[in-house]
Amino acid sequence: MIHYDFKGRLQYIPGGALSVNMSAWPAAVSGNWWEPTTGSFTVVAAYQAKGAADLASSLINLNSPGTNDLSVFTDAPDFDTETGWFFDEFNNRLASNASTSNKPATYIFRVKPISSSGYRTIIGGDDASGALSVDVANSTNYMRVLNQGVANIGTSTTALTADADSVGAVSYSGAGAYVFYVNGSAAGSGTNNQTLAAGKTLRIGFQDSATQLFFGYILAVAMYSTVLDATQIAEITTNMQAL
Repeated sequence: MIHYDFKGRLQYIPGGALSVNMSAWPAAVSGNWWEPTTGSFTVVAAYQAKGAADLASSLINLNSPGTNDLSVFTDAPDFDTETGWFFDEFNNRLASNASTSNKPATYIFRVKPISSSGYRTIIGGDDASGALSVDVANSTNYMRVLNQGVANIGTSTTALTADADSVGAVSYSGAGAYVFYVNGSAAGSGTNNQTLAAGKTLRIGFQDSATQLFFGYILAVAMYSTVLDATQIAEITTNMQAL
């Protein structure tokens, strides 16, 4: 008798033998999904809405619970364990004390943007200038990284697909070089060495005020005070896709 939960592949071989192929089992994430197994890195925070037990659990910084946990800023996004946070582009906002003034830095996020107008901030800072921010232009779904509302540092060459679950990432080096990634593949790069102000802290789903509020789902976010390379980004992307 074969248990109905079996997810491998069975093949009958003439003569009565039975071949079992386990390659169809989904790959398991060993260790923490936000920690790559190669290279060096420093994690600032990791948040996971998809799969969390409830909204309160989704606000915990999994890398260091109790430090840089998220709090509700204005109104909480809708929460569902299967789809994560839903931001309605009006009032839903989250914030923490994690620094967005770091350079170098890497932000990686699993999102499902909904097409709309204007720019919508996935991750940003608490001031109109001086902190890094990652927006998505929901009319085209191209990402851009900003020196918080002041200068467009760069724009991705590949868009996040509207109404599709995708993983995006941006790395920004101490020398000002940036690289975009979409679903683990490089999606544009350049150099723009902006000066970042100190003391700016994390916002998810919005910038410093009621502008550029995100519209769509955010399922998980991780941020680092180091540049992650392409291999590390690809591994974390795979981990995030498996959540």
